[in-house]
Amino acid sequence: MLFYFFACAAPRDPAPEDLEGLTRYLYTHWNEPELVSEGMTNMAVWLADEGQTDKAQNEGYVLAPLDAEVLEGIVYPTRIPLDQMAGASITRNSLFSIDQHAAVMIETDQRWHAPNKYERYERDIVQGDGEEFVSSGAHEIPAVMYTDNDTIQERLGVRIPYVLKKNYRWTTTDSGRRAIVARSWIEKYGCSDDDGEGGNCLELSFSVDLFHENEDGTTTRMTASWNYLSLILELPFDFQIEQLANGIIAVDEATDIHLEETFGAP
Repeated sequence: MLFYFFACAAPRDPAPEDLEGLTRYLYTHWNEPELVSEGMTNMAVWLADEGQTDKAQNEGYVLAPLDAEVLEGIVYPTRIPLDQMAGASITRNSLFSIDQHAAVMIETDQRWHAPNKYERYERDIVQGDGEEFVSSGAHEIPAVMYTDNDTIQERLGVRIPYVLKKNYRWTTTDSGRRAIVARSWIEKYGCSDDDGEGGNCLELSFSVDLFHENEDGTTTRMTASWNYLSLILELPFDFQIEQLANGIIAVDEATDIHLEETFGAP
């Protein structure tokens, strides 16, 4: 009976090879280490080719909104339909090593992501061990780290508090290159009004952040982000995409500044 069950099991589809498919695949399968490795193997090919173009690194790509199937098992706000989200991705190269990037992920104070935007960005590791996550063999375990982030952020001139869930996982590609894949979301919308219910609100927010170790010891980073921000003034869709892409670029640049302040110039 057991043999019959496995013999009749439907074959699993291979990981996609395109950016849109891979970002959704890595978000959906973040809890499955073997599938994360497979997805990251294909993503590494994309990063080395199309990910090095000016469009990927400066203009970015527009991504379709995530759907309920991708988000299965994730608790998220439901008062705004998912198909209203804007999505964008940016790829950037960093001269710093993946170990140095990992080292700052475990810091409690994360305001360095955007010092002029974050009033508070306090990280609490709620599962996993920070020291294990930055150990030399973390990719072999592979180590994971779950975090809750108490955040107050200025978005388009509006002060919005929210709690961000962001979880990190080490993996390796088929070529043996190390990588870190992170998945984030908010369980409850965050609003500017004192009652936390109205005004200007971050209604939906999801992201995939990944860090890929290059042969020369540098790191290529890709962030795909989807969100919906409800403001008293309606924003054109193209402007929302531009703000998403520019925000990712700003975080990447701020991260390298923080790494240089922490470790010195690469």
